[in-house]
Amino acid sequence: MSGMDWRTGKLISAKEQLIQSITVILTTPKFTRIVRRSFGSDVFYLVDRPETESVDFSKATAEALSDLEDFLLIRTILKRPARGVVELRIDGVYQPTKEPLSVGVKI
Repeated sequence: MSGMDWRTGKLISAKEQLIQSITVILTTPKFTRIVRRSFGSDVFYLVDRPETESVDFSKATAEALSDLEDFLLIRTILKRPARGVVELRIDGVYQPTKEPLSVGVKI
């Protein structure tokens, strides 16, 4: 299975499409899509919270991805605050091939 890169319109592999999907899910605030109100994550609303609430951030990330992405088995979620953004690193397994997967997302 393959998909389309939303930036270029070019054909991408299924694994690349999963990485793109993870990025879109985590950078889309929940309830902002008219037709699919439950699409997205609450991560966007947690960006400016104190570092001590890191558990909420990981929980929101895991919930969004497990609800919307069947091809990913999450192993770890690391949050690193940077200047003006939060960098996430999601390590897991790409389910169809059981290959390890590491995705970085800036929010």
